[in-house]
Amino acid sequence: MFSLKEWNFEEYKAAVKEIEDPVDRLDELKARLGNCWIEWLNYDAEFEDEVFSQGEYENICLRFEIFKTWTEKEIKIHSDKFYNEIALRENSSWFEHVRLPFPVVWNRRTYNDFEPEVRRNGKKKEWIDWLLGNLVEGKEEYWTYEPWILNAFENEEIYEVYMDGRADFNMQSILVGSLTNDFVVFLLNVKQVLALKDASPNKKAITREPIEIERSELDNVILRTVKLRKSAGKSLHWNRVLRDLKNYIGEGQRIVLSDIPARDGTMKEGISFYVDGYESPVQTLLQSTFKKKLTKFRKLPLLE
Repeated sequence: MFSLKEWNFEEYKAAVKEIEDPVDRLDELKARLGNCWIEWLNYDAEFEDEVFSQGEYENICLRFEIFKTWTEKEIKIHSDKFYNEIALRENSSWFEHVRLPFPVVWNRRTYNDFEPEVRRNGKKKEWIDWLLGNLVEGKEEYWTYEPWILNAFENEEIYEVYMDGRADFNMQSILVGSLTNDFVVFLLNVKQVLALKDASPNKKAITREPIEIERSELDNVILRTVKLRKSAGKSLHWNRVLRDLKNYIGEGQRIVLSDIPARDGTMKEGISFYVDGYESPVQTLLQSTFKKKLTKFRKLPLLE
């Protein structure tokens, strides 16, 4: 499995070439780039906590820029060259989908949301067989879907409503990364069949695990401020964003701009994030660190 840490870049490029379907290949590239964005941001946070040395951090940053440049070029080539294949996949997908032949579900709530439509179209048995046939064992006691489905799932806007505020720092496939055994048993009981794995010899994706990165609430406030200011055509200058944070906090939250303790024992300008019920701030952030985060947030694909 490719990562910035392992840096098996040439091996990854060779593996991508083995994916026969150009649309699946495009989805792999787009999803992997998203994975690396999050991995890079996570390394940035760990560097702030002094988990890595300056040299190790700079090496990770260089690897990310190399991978980003190559991947974006490949995505552009595939999007232009295989325009007709992409359109054909979209036309053959399920209603309000652009990649998947059936809706993907991961709990009773989503099953109940999509099942009536599938049943009305007389496709329920095919749907259940397709779901079960594309399940794979996940971490610990959980199940997940085949990598190509995780990749394709990132393109389906219909599932954004289920992110419940997690879209700022997570890829959409986090939703389908941990199916409980009880839900899989439920699917088996629906049709009284065993799980069937797709035995297609055509390689569709390279094995990867779902991204499970959670960010702090203060980070969510910062990114929410950036996104809404950008959508409104407002300046993303650090000072303007900093002063506007208080307008995008949640209920029971409070932002205070004041001097806070730094690592060297001095007091420096920073942000204190308060939550009702706590006398002390639940999180503090130096103004210098805020500027660095803001620089990275401006580059996130979801803001482009």
